[in-house]
Amino acid sequence: MVFLSILGGALLNEISGQFLLTKTLANRIATEATVNSSVETAIGDLQLRVSNATVPSRCSTDRATPVPAVTLNGQSATVSPLPSCLAIVPDVVSQLATGTYLVDGTLATVNGGATYLAAASNGVLFAYTVGQTTPRWSVRAGSGITGPVGQSGATTLVPVGSGVAYVDDRAPSLQCTMHAAGPVTSRPGLENPPSGQPAYFPSYAFFGDTTGLYAQAFNGRTCTQMAFVSTAGSVVGGPLVLTGTVTTSNGGGEGNERSTTTTVELFAIVNGGGSSHLVHFSYQETRGAQNSSVLTPVDSVSLPFAVASGVAFAGTTPIDRQSIRMAITSTSGQVALAQITARNRQSGWTYTISPVGQAVSLGGSFQRPPYWRHVLQGGVSLDEIGAANTNGHLYVLDANNNLATRWHYDGSSPINTTPAPDSSGTWYFGADDGFVYDVEPPASGAVMFMAARFGPGGQVHASPSVAGCGRRVCIYFGMGSGGSYFAQIGDIRVMDLCARLASDAGGPCPGKSRLWARVEVGDPTYVQGHGVQVIGWTYFTS
Repeated sequence: MVFLSILGGALLNEISGQFLLTKTLANRIATEATVNSSVETAIGDLQLRVSNATVPSRCSTDRATPVPAVTLNGQSATVSPLPSCLAIVPDVVSQLATGTYLVDGTLATVNGGATYLAAASNGVLFAYTVGQTTPRWSVRAGSGITGPVGQSGATTLVPVGSGVAYVDDRAPSLQCTMHAAGPVTSRPGLENPPSGQPAYFPSYAFFGDTTGLYAQAFNGRTCTQMAFVSTAGSVVGGPLVLTGTVTTSNGGGEGNERSTTTTVELFAIVNGGGSSHLVHFSYQETRGAQNSSVLTPVDSVSLPFAVASGVAFAGTTPIDRQSIRMAITSTSGQVALAQITARNRQSGWTYTISPVGQAVSLGGSFQRPPYWRHVLQGGVSLDEIGAANTNGHLYVLDANNNLATRWHYDGSSPINTTPAPDSSGTWYFGADDGFVYDVEPPASGAVMFMAARFGPGGQVHASPSVAGCGRRVCIYFGMGSGGSYFAQIGDIRVMDLCARLASDAGGPCPGKSRLWARVEVGDPTYVQGHGVQVIGWTYFTS
């Protein structure tokens, strides 16, 4: 028994071979053994939760089941109050690779497998099977990676300074580089067709730099620029690329030659001229008597701030008569909503962008894009937006209720990363103090509960990427200096236990003899080989 072994040394120090045990001391030992057994029983129940895989995912709502009273030495003892969770301890926090990681990694399905793509500033792209700490492959994409990668199927597009590298994931290698006039810092786009429909341009990359938008084709080791259009500003979000229309026309004349025009629609966030806009452009490719490829402006709406910092889309698949919603953050502390409405017509898909609806000012400065979480709870659609600012605050906003704050966490260290949730609604973010924070919706109220904090110290620059790993949660993140990291959250919980005699009266842990203990309980693989670590304990006697 854990506590009996601990107490053995303490009790033996009190028993001298030169004196007989007095009745008072004997009673004291009997009482201590009784409350000790009660705590041992509670620890056993906590261990049973681990073996039965019934540990609640959230520490903030973790209240273990009542522990039956233990009778020993003619006395009865109970644990009061019920065991409550104080903190979560990660199973693993380990470094993956050295180097500098300034841009966000990407979770994607690469060749059918869940993969984390980590972009090192020296130009090397690492691919990790989710849950693993050894890279499946690595490719040098360029001299330096400047933005998050775009990925679909076997295609990975990597921003590398003033250009985008095309990496073929089937036999991981750099194929070619698409050049731009200025730095590319936002995620490159690939076409997103409606469900069940093939893409019109599966081998085209669409991306923006500080000057405009590009359409470039890639085929093996050949990259070809197809079109460019000025945006009169820097592309800081997107483009989101959606399947458009196909139209056929007769050319007239003797040959009566026909031509076919195929389009995709591009949507991006652009900063320029002291204002920020959501812009809509169309890429049109005509094949027939005269071939042409052109990017043309369609529409633009102003955003309610001067400098946007990023965008999160609620979805990327067009659905007839439904809207793709988006959340946009700003460096002046605002979050705004906008939307793209899709229509499936005879010639294909058309889209309209709506003026920005709700907007809220939260203070501080948002330096990174927000995160859009969409889930179904009890058949009801739940849309949450997570955004973190340089004041050290995380906000979880209700996208279906005028961006009302559902929960918030007020930290002390600036946050320059995008937060990310797990399947239970726990949120993770990296802060400038070098730690990733695990914060949970509270059991009641609006202030989130900090369940864990882990990391090497320094400054987290590559936002946490969160994925399910069976019953566990896997988290990848990167440091401004100090490398990339992997963490795993499982069932290890820090709990407080307090035992008293059933005959004692009063408040929590009352009576003449009681025992307080703080324990760490979890999978034996990660906790001392037997699943329990006693962090501290104290007897109270009077």
